[in-house]
Order: sequence, then C-alpha cells, then structure tokens
Amino acid sequence: MAGQRNIWDAATLGIYIAVSISIGILGGIWLDKKIGTSPLFMLVGFAAGLTAAGLEVWRIVKKTLKE
Repeated sequence: MAGQRNIWDAATLGIYIAVSISIGILGGIWLDKKIGTSPLFMLVGFAAGLTAAGLEVWRIVKKTLKE
C-alpha cells in the first residue's frame, strides 16, 4: 500500500508544482493591478509558489527515502 502512495505522490507532483506557481503568479498579477506595482508582486508570488513547490518536492523525497 505504501508503494501505491509513493506512485500517487509522484504522479501528482507535476500538477502541484504547476498549480502552486500559477496561483502565486496570478495572485501577484492581481495585486499588482490593484496597487499599481507591476511586476513586484508577480515576482513575489512566483517566488512564493516556487518555494511551496520546492517544499512539497522535499517532503515527498524525504518520505520516499524514509520508506
């Protein structure tokens, strides 16, 4: 059962990365339009999404190596 969970984690990893970065960028663009600070918050959102994606990759790798 643990092997199936690892396969599921690996399969959804690409989707998680794309969604987290996209949400960060889109949220940043929205905030930039509201405040007029383009591209400041888009870059901050990108960095936040990239960080969230990296942490998820690290969590999955750590869990996989533990098993």
